[in-house]
Amino acid sequence: MTAYLILKNHPLHLGQNGPDITITKNDVKIYKKDLKNQQSVLKIAANEKLSEKQLLEGLLLPSGNDCATVLAKWDDGIVKAFVDKMNKMAKLLNMNHTHYADPAGVRLYTVSTANDQLKLAQKSYANQRI
Repeated sequence: MTAYLILKNHPLHLGQNGPDITITKNDVKIYKKDLKNQQSVLKIAANEKLSEKQLLEGLLLPSGNDCATVLAKWDDGIVKAFVDKMNKMAKLLNMNHTHYADPAGVRLYTVSTANDQLKLAQKSYANQRI
């Protein structure tokens, strides 16, 4: 859902990388915390500039949970507001058995079903640009 919303709000077309996003010290703190908790992450460094596409690749390929948080903050400024958008979109897509608690989908209160995830995948495929 994070990738879906980012691409919906900040579309990329074939060959585009999107804007550069500067990694903050706080982003690195989240990365280190996620790493310590044995989550899947993409190594990032303070003041590093990564494009929207690079962060999406980090989110989707190694399942970089830290990339999900960086993208959520970049999109909305506040992670909680982005998660609220995720839940609203889930309702719009009739994902009736899904609730998101964070942009990476790892917190205890994130729940979904295979059927709901299939709805999201079908919608994502229909809107593919890159």
